[in-house]
Amino acid sequence: MDRVLHKIGQEWELFMTECNLMSKPGIISKSEEITEKRKIYQSLKQLCETEPECCRILVHMDFILEGAYRFVQDQKRPQETVEHTLKNWMDSMKKGICSM
Repeated sequence: MDRVLHKIGQEWELFMTECNLMSKPGIISKSEEITEKRKIYQSLKQLCETEPECCRILVHMDFILEGAYRFVQDQKRPQETVEHTLKNWMDSMKKGICSM
């Protein structure tokens, strides 16, 4: 679990560093992505702490945060929470329906 949490933390820090290097208009244009990735980052941390099986899946991924962000962008329904969408993502990977 610690390895996955560390990996997710590094990906978040790298993303935020890249954002901080942008101009003000660049940051504004990415504000929605920043907000969504922050929610995903927090949800992934919580999911890993409560469901160890998720860590076993995520440890094999190269870009966890980006993969989760893309899935959420593609699959999230209007009334659905990020947490619920990520849980669906984990379930899909467990079943082999969704690739890493």
